[in-house]
Amino acid sequence: HKGHTNAFLKDRGIQVAVFETIAPGQAWNAASLVAKLGLPCFVKPNEAGSSLGINRVEHERDLDAAIAYAMRFGEGGVLVESMLEGREFSVGIIPDEQGKPEALPVTEIRTSRLFFDYEAKYSGEAEEITPADLNTKDRMHLQEQAIDVYTSMGCRGLARVDMMLVPGQRCSIIEVNAVPGLSEFSIIPRQAEAFGLSNQELISRIIDHTILAD
Repeated sequence: HKGHTNAFLKDRGIQVAVFETIAPGQAWNAASLVAKLGLPCFVKPNEAGSSLGINRVEHERDLDAAIAYAMRFGEGGVLVESMLEGREFSVGIIPDEQGKPEALPVTEIRTSRLFFDYEAKYSGEAEEITPADLNTKDRMHLQEQAIDVYTSMGCRGLARVDMMLVPGQRCSIIEVNAVPGLSEFSIIPRQAEAFGLSNQELISRIIDHTILAD
């Protein structure tokens, strides 16, 4: 649930976008949302994956329709967020050989679309650069923040943390994916390869420290 995740992270001092959640059946006021969040803003279903149901809203007049559309994706309501500026990155977290969380190489996501939406993810309209071109300080900051989020949320096995970063500044969390994809289009297998892990070794680590550890 994206809204619950944002609230949880914010309470722990982890930076996220300014946001507002709207429950199913709850009334909202577009002008009030714009006053709080600014424009452009993003409207997301709380419980959908693969960027389904997400819209970037440029004008207040389009906000009501975007919220109504997002409500169609599940029963968890809607998250409305301010737009974060910067470069977008993703960091996979896996158990190391002792079962402690370990960050995979950082991936930068670049797209010519307005954001990393469903089409960008699955139609080849995004460039995913692994490892990302970052200085050591920013790379370590992203990896350490991803591990902090993973640990704070009680994640196990495999997870992926998506972040926005203005180089030299503190990053903001976009999303935490506790069940990231492992398909040929997915980020995690490429990060594992850059880390020197085969798909078999990646899966073995996850199984050894989740299913077999119970």
